[in-house]
Parts: sequence; structure tokens; C-alpha cells
Amino acid sequence: MLNWVSIFTSSDQVFVGYYKNPETTREAVDEDGWLHSGGIGELDEEGDLRIVDRKKDVLITKGKKIIAPSKLENQMNLSSYIKEAVVIGDRRKFLSGLIQVVCDNAGTWALE
Repeated sequence: MLNWVSIFTSSDQVFVGYYKNPETTREAVDEDGWLHSGGIGELDEEGDLRIVDRKKDVLITKGKKIIAPSKLENQMNLSSYIKEAVVIGDRRKFLSGLIQVVCDNAGTWALE
């Protein structure tokens, strides 16, 4: 089971509001002054927060598994053969990756 938490913060230095946009400010900051960051994280054994992803970017598969795609995408993007990778799978039975290959690197590798 995942122990993800929504990330909120409150401080005089964090956020006053959107310039001339009180409606959007009310969406971001609740009546008690807490900024809803839109991020999700997890707490480790020492109570330290690790940011996982943006709440709006999390995928929920057809089997109800909750996936933070940025971790998978970032791992794939470390490859010198991959220029860009995107993980999709919201409301699907499985995850899929859309990958843009670095043609020069992949071509050289294939020739070797």
C-alpha cells in the first residue's frame, strides 16, 4: 500500500496570492491559509518528505494501481539512446511508453 500524502504548506513567505486574481487564489489557498501545492510525496522512516510527482500527473490503471509516471520517465530518459520518454496508462490494463530515440546513438550502437 502506498503512503503518499498531499503536500500543503503555510508561511508568510510562501504565497500571498495570484496578482489581481482572487478566484484562482481561493482555489490554491484554503480558508486557513494553507497552500495546496498540487504535489504528492511520501514520508520516510525519519519523517522526511520526498516529493513523488504532481497529483494531476498520477496514473490509476484499470486494476486500480497508482503509478507516478515521472519516476519511470526519468529513468528511461537517462539512456543515451532515448531523447524523450512518456508513460501512459491511465484507466488501462497496462502501462505503455512512448519513446523518441536518439537516432545517431542508436544507429551507431546497431552498427557496432
